[in-house]
Amino acid sequence: MGGNKNKPKGKKRYYLLLPAIAILLALGIVADILYPSYSQVVNNALGASATASGDYVTLALENSKDVNIRLEEEGAVLLKNEGVMPFQTSTTFSFFGHSSVSNIGSGNLKGSFESEGFGVNEGLWNFYESGKGSEGYGLGAG
Repeated sequence: MGGNKNKPKGKKRYYLLLPAIAILLALGIVADILYPSYSQVVNNALGASATASGDYVTLALENSKDVNIRLEEEGAVLLKNEGVMPFQTSTTFSFFGHSSVSNIGSGNLKGSFESEGFGVNEGLWNFYESGKGSEGYGLGAG
């Protein structure tokens, strides 16, 4: 009879709390799986908008154009090389990604660098131009 009095009360709470946590965790997992499929229904029920406003999209496009222009300008400065780049003409460059072998303007990166006396990693270039790196790849949307 005296054995029940020595039983810790914390274990009783643990047995009540554990199933509640398991149920909440299971509900969270189910909601995480189902939400993408039913996001429009959930957003409508909550009164939220699931689409970006036209002003937001316009602003994002304008900013991305500005960033791309800055990147292009800075990249063109690197290609110009009027004795200010920290590279010797004996330097060999490696270009990664299928987009690096695509034509830009009237030439490509390889031709531009080689015309300035720089080397290009031929193995890597050939991998993306005609090897395994050229299979099934195209220019991306961005």
